This record gives sequence, structure tokens and C-alpha cells, in this order.
Amino acid sequence: MATALAAFHPDAANQIFNIGEAQTPSIGERLAQLPERSDVAPLQGAFEFRQNLDFDTSKIQARLGYEGLVDEQDAMRRLAESAAARR
Repeated sequence: MATALAAFHPDAANQIFNIGEAQTPSIGERLAQLPERSDVAPLQGAFEFRQNLDFDTSKIQARLGYEGLVDEQDAMRRLAESAAARR
């Protein structure tokens, strides 16, 4: 949807847009939102997940009126459920 909007909207000509969530969580925050799973043991190690992936998506929202179609937390939940069902 966002790609089509950027390709055909008259205010998008010669512009570059970041497409993503309105607020991008850090990797640690994103992982913390996943539901717990009993079928997979957590990885052990000295992982550092506080990095901030910072994508500013305000330009496509303000200029073209873009809004995401799927709630990010719902999408993560459905992804985890789908992965668990394939095991």
C-alpha cells in the first residue's frame, strides 16, 4: 500500500520515503513484545538488544497521509503463532 501510494501520489514525485511503523521500537522492545513460547528454549549468550533502529516515517505520513494497515503488535503475535504452528 505505501509503495503504491508513493509511486502514484502527485505529491510524491522525486521524493524518498521511509516506510514503517509510526514509532520503531528497539530490537529489545520488539523481542519483549513477542508472546512466550514453551516449545523453544531461549538462546543463551551475551546479547545486546538495546540498539535503537530509528526510521523516521513522518514524511510519508505527513505528506501523503499514509497510515499503517496492520497493528504492529498484532502482526508480531500472528507471526509467532504461525511459526509455532509449523513446528
